[in-house]
Amino acid sequence: MFRHLTTGPVLHRPQVRPTTISPTPNTRRKPAKNIHTYNVYNLIMSAVKRIPVTEPVWKDLAEMRAAGQTYTDLLAEMIEDRKRRRLEEDVRTWSGRKKEGYVSLSEIKD
Repeated sequence: MFRHLTTGPVLHRPQVRPTTISPTPNTRRKPAKNIHTYNVYNLIMSAVKRIPVTEPVWKDLAEMRAAGQTYTDLLAEMIEDRKRRRLEEDVRTWSGRKKEGYVSLSEIKD
């Protein structure tokens, strides 16, 4: 069984409210006009995705969240932690290599 993890608010389609102009005695009836209303938040935050996760993963994520923290904030924090760990690993790897065979950039001639 999978749950869908929503990383933002659920978006709704723009509301369309048709209006008509009522006829007066000496005029023809005009066609209905559509008025489109948009929620600005939906236009800015239109990248809502669903991620299917298993029930145990869903429970683990829910336990990891702080009070008032959104899943988007939790995932962003986890991504930043992962990036920092990768950088630290890369630095350790490069600093542990032997310096032999390397040439400084100032010694390289075109």
